[in-house]
Amino acid sequence: MFLALGVASCGGGRPPERTAEECAKISAKTAVAAAKTGATTAVEGVKTVGRTVAGFFDGGTEQAREEWREGAAETRSRARSGGEEVKREAKTPGCP
Repeated sequence: MFLALGVASCGGGRPPERTAEECAKISAKTAVAAAKTGATTAVEGVKTVGRTVAGFFDGGTEQAREEWREGAAETRSRARSGGEEVKREAKTPGCP
């Protein structure tokens, strides 16, 4: 009786849809997508700071503030699109 309960609790003895090797490859692709998103977001942040400083010297605080807002919006947009890519890579069914 205990054996029957154990088998039932483990999914009826069915093998997983994907092998551990396949799931490891999927995990690696997810990690690459996350690293790419992080790097892209960091680069956008550095660009934003550079444009803000240049805006300050070219047009004062108002231009610097405007450059910051535009850069922040672009950085946010890129981070969100990268986040969507990571989510797509991570949502692969059938891994053990």
